[in-house]
Amino acid sequence: MSRKDLMLIEKISNLDKIKAQSHSSSLRELEKIIGTFKSVLSRLKNNEKAIREQWEKLNDNKCAPVNRKRKREGKDPEVDKAMNEWFSAITERGVCISSPMLQQKAEFFAEKIGHAISRRKSSADTNGADEWSLVKLPEIFKKFSPQGIYKRETLEGSKKAMNRITVLCYCNMAGTDKKKLLIIGKSPKPRCFKNVKWTNLPVSYLVNKNAWMTAEIFTSWLKDWDKELGKQSRKIVLIVDNAGPHPHLINLKNVILEFLPPNTTFLI
Repeated sequence: MSRKDLMLIEKISNLDKIKAQSHSSSLRELEKIIGTFKSVLSRLKNNEKAIREQWEKLNDNKCAPVNRKRKREGKDPEVDKAMNEWFSAITERGVCISSPMLQQKAEFFAEKIGHAISRRKSSADTNGADEWSLVKLPEIFKKFSPQGIYKRETLEGSKKAMNRITVLCYCNMAGTDKKKLLIIGKSPKPRCFKNVKWTNLPVSYLVNKNAWMTAEIFTSWLKDWDKELGKQSRKIVLIVDNAGPHPHLINLKNVILEFLPPNTTFLI
């Protein structure tokens, strides 16, 4: 997805934010709410019709924006499709979108889709991904706000690396709650933590001889979070991939686990 396409998505996002506000809102008020200069918002409002026509053509015809000389399909149609579907789902929930967020998401889809296609394109269950996105995902949106929908991502080093660690990242859809990183290392007392109090660390640190995420670690961590949510009187849904050590049968009161279909992680 090109930089111009990303800029167009941001324009549409800002126009939708303007539309969601009261008609009596001034440009100064919109500037504070949306976080964009009022001069930019003024130009967007004046050119809204042309911008939305551009957006419709990009979606319906899968072509580049109209200011290009020739209409042609993007170099990465799978990435374009993933970005469009993600953008539609996000904006429907009223989540604010920034240029860096768009760029990072486009790079994420390009890497995930590109790598998966080059490895085993035939293994991807596109039917399962479509069914989950069209049936299960809307059900989740009906029950939970973006603040209550969480996704788990795992960053793993090479299995043979001596200094291997595993990092678990948890964040809600709105981007308002980024859980403390969970680091899994091999050493119970890493040298880098010498003379450092564990309670002062900005991350949670656990130990496994291979620095792997195990079912036991995941279950223990999840139960602790469940208790924490109970004290806050909150209930959330956590979306995780089907692979890996994710026990399906855990007695939780405040966390609902939703598992992605097999072989669909990079498609959703």
